[in-house]
Amino acid sequence: MMSAFTSAANGVTAAKKVGVVYFTSDSSVVGPKSRATLTKLAPSLGKGSTVTLTGFATNSGTSAAGKSVARNRANAVRKYLISKGVKSTFAIAIGVPSRGSLAANARRVEISVGNSTPISNGKYLWSADFGGPAGQAPDSFGDWGYDLGNNNGWGNNENEYYTEGNAFTDGLGSMKITAERIPVEDTLVTDSCVSCQFYSARILTKDKVSFKYGHLEARIWMPTGDGTWPAFWLLGDNIDSVNWPTSGEIDVVEQSSDKAVAIGTVHGPGYSGANGLNQRYSTDDLVNLNEGWHTYAIDWKPGSITWLVDGHAYYTQTKSVVQSMGHQWVFDHDFFIIVNMALGGWFVGGIDPGLNTATMKIDYIHYSKYQGYGQVTRH
Repeated sequence: MMSAFTSAANGVTAAKKVGVVYFTSDSSVVGPKSRATLTKLAPSLGKGSTVTLTGFATNSGTSAAGKSVARNRANAVRKYLISKGVKSTFAIAIGVPSRGSLAANARRVEISVGNSTPISNGKYLWSADFGGPAGQAPDSFGDWGYDLGNNNGWGNNENEYYTEGNAFTDGLGSMKITAERIPVEDTLVTDSCVSCQFYSARILTKDKVSFKYGHLEARIWMPTGDGTWPAFWLLGDNIDSVNWPTSGEIDVVEQSSDKAVAIGTVHGPGYSGANGLNQRYSTDDLVNLNEGWHTYAIDWKPGSITWLVDGHAYYTQTKSVVQSMGHQWVFDHDFFIIVNMALGGWFVGGIDPGLNTATMKIDYIHYSKYQGYGQVTRH
């Protein structure tokens, strides 16, 4: 994860490559040569310009299928809009997915500068970028609160106990949700929740800020471990008056036991729980999504929702299709955001008995208009 300017640019025009730095395969951050390049570069950067850092991993070796392969992946790309002066310190971490005996033998970072351009449908209407020092709680950013406890398994036979202490910033621009196995001596929780095995966190914007239509996107590094159930999703603002599932639920992304698959779902009256309408997405080479950063998004407008992973649209659900099934479309009102990591439950199955901790990282959440639609309501 990179750290520098907390305001991310939406695009780059006329970008010029100004530096290429190679470093060894056992290094996970930009080394001294990169810092020297960037320090030299910094004085030439003007307000309103954009720095783009792209990390490449060149992999070669033998795949699990016994084939000789070579891959060059831009699996870490970040853009920083310089809006408040110039800094000379940047950092980038590169994860290197692998299969079989495939191994990284070279990595490089390319640095380019260009003028920033807004996304085609306007600036962000709302964003959460989680900058600042390590250890900040979600509620310190103003728009977030917590769901706490186990709430009878949240209707899914889940095995986590949500707290205020299991979500915090890492000091590198991310919010971390960390699940930790509950110590055997901690009987205060386990006496009241015999199924609870882990502490975790569930943060949400309920009663603070809500959203209707638009483009909603998060950049997430999924957790590792059988039994982890990460999710980035929305619930209808009217849930307290009409209850679930009449309120509607939009799962931008969740993962079950198959960590190479992202799942997008809608739930409503007559199509909730195991009957939710969904689609599964996996990369062409079945890369586990917990091996690096990926973006998960929806394009939402009246009568239609489209799901995307890394900009690739893989599923669209429409009002006409839902109504043709004899169901009600319940997605034309305000919704609030939830990000959480559950453990166990009917959706993911059993938890690896050897799992003691797991982390889900959220780099950013950005919200903007889509085809002219999109509004934010503050409460």
